[in-house]
Amino acid sequence: FIWRLAGSEQTMSGSFAMEKPNRFRVETEAQTVVTDGETVWSYSPATRQVILNDYDPATMPLRPDNFLLRFPDEDRVTYLGEQPDGESTIHTIELIPSDSTMGIASMRVWVNDDDWFARKVTYVSVNADTTTYRLRNISRNPDLAESVFEFAIPRGVEVVDFRATGSR
Repeated sequence: FIWRLAGSEQTMSGSFAMEKPNRFRVETEAQTVVTDGETVWSYSPATRQVILNDYDPATMPLRPDNFLLRFPDEDRVTYLGEQPDGESTIHTIELIPSDSTMGIASMRVWVNDDDWFARKVTYVSVNADTTTYRLRNISRNPDLAESVFEFAIPRGVEVVDFRATGSR
């Protein structure tokens, strides 16, 4: 993450799991975001806080299963080229959103032509902050346990519940 206005940069690693249509888990040392398709848990160890929200695809435009679907207009997608990467080729495309409601000015995606999985995704916010995801050790259709898409709230953390029905 590069925060232009603050002049700071942060690098971290983590894991990502996704199961269509609406379940994913993104886990780093700074934050864990999990959804089972109904509830979204966002946990920050630094603040010792868990925020709960109802899962709503309309309010989560940057959810992992939807990176490319919010940029459907051909005039807003540009093929930037290809480059060799070992025995395969990496293709790069740039996507410009049709509006700024997502807070994104542009996005680039690097795709490997061996399996057509994204290997890197970079997006620039309307504030010129840059976020880059590099994807490695990709497994297609793994057998994921149900618990991957559940979140056990740690003891002693503050729970902020923004779900429409409140505490469940």
